[in-house]
Amino acid sequence: MSYPYPRFFSDVQLVKRRLEQALKTARAQRRPAPPITKSASGSFVPFTITGGCSMDKPMQTNLNQRQDNMPKYVIERELPGAGKLSVEDLRAIAQKSCAVLQKLGTDIQWVQSYTTDDKIYCIYIARDEQLVREHAKLGGFPANRISEIRTIIDPTTAIAA
Repeated sequence: MSYPYPRFFSDVQLVKRRLEQALKTARAQRRPAPPITKSASGSFVPFTITGGCSMDKPMQTNLNQRQDNMPKYVIERELPGAGKLSVEDLRAIAQKSCAVLQKLGTDIQWVQSYTTDDKIYCIYIARDEQLVREHAKLGGFPANRISEIRTIIDPTTAIAA
């Protein structure tokens, strides 16, 4: 489930109100609150993610704690024709990835991926780069380049704290 937020954060108060509303709704419906991260400017930003790959099991740790304790990585996967993969092909890739992640345990989590014409860029939270490489090896996925994310910026970065 995603939580609505403005495309450009020109009004920090609006963002705060929407987050407070989402938290209130989550509490009333007894479901987990939407994960929230802080941008480089210190503003809170909604960050939508489900509990890793298993939809029936909640995550073992709070996502915000996980982001503070473990680094994030961008994985560049060269895959000619990636942009033309069918929904079924993408589903099979995702299922294989999730199966490998479940075997590797809670020290690695797939956040999301972006597909371009000939590459797939994946975002992972993991204990270390070696675990990301192990996931690629066990899943049979290319991992042509793995880069640790140092800082996250977004439109709220432009807003003075």
